Amino acid sequence: ECDFQRLDGRRVDSMLLDRSDKPLVLTGLTDDWHARNRWSTANAFEELHGSIAGYMRDHNQLELRDVDTTVADYLGEVDKINTKRSVNLSSSAAFFVNDYEDAGLLNRLREDYTPPRALEHIEALRVF
Repeated sequence: ECDFQRLDGRRVDSMLLDRSDKPLVLTGLTDDWHARNRWSTANAFEELHGSIAGYMRDHNQLELRDVDTTVADYLGEVDKINTKRSVNLSSSAAFFVNDYEDAGLLNRLREDYTPPRALEHIEALRVF
């Protein structure tokens, strides 16, 4: 178990975060997000956003590979990894959206969540 201090993130302000010299666990930040219900499973997320394009980045000790894909295709590959049926991807494969070129998915996701108030001032942080 982690021994970091746990705080209700809904009651934390940015000044407290800036002053903290130790890692904190912020709780309760997603309790009111619509995403908790709408994206409760990978299948639900795929139904809503499966056609959105992005790229899959896979890296292991030998190489770094980027592959153009969709949310649905990526989730299908993750399922193969989890059931040990993937021969082409490592467990570190991740899905990325290049929001400089196309913010479509990020804009759609934004409808279902709001950044925690204490983190709104951190412009470089994108939750998705």
